[in-house]
Amino acid sequence: MSSKSSSSSGGMGCGGVVQVVFIVLKLLGLINWSWWWVMSSSLVGLAIVAVVLVVALVAYLGKA
Repeated sequence: MSSKSSSSSGGMGCGGVVQVVFIVLKLLGLINWSWWWVMSSSLVGLAIVAVVLVVALVAYLGKA
């Protein structure tokens, strides 16, 4: 008999916590930043993903 176990970790990372803190501070009026700055950590993450996808696509098409 073999026993298989799997574990997964969930939850928010450090960037997610920072994002939530910025949003709460903005909604409470404790910071007077524009929404672009409040959401900048998410936008940076999306930009990195987009760059990686474009590089992978160019590499894939370059081999074809």
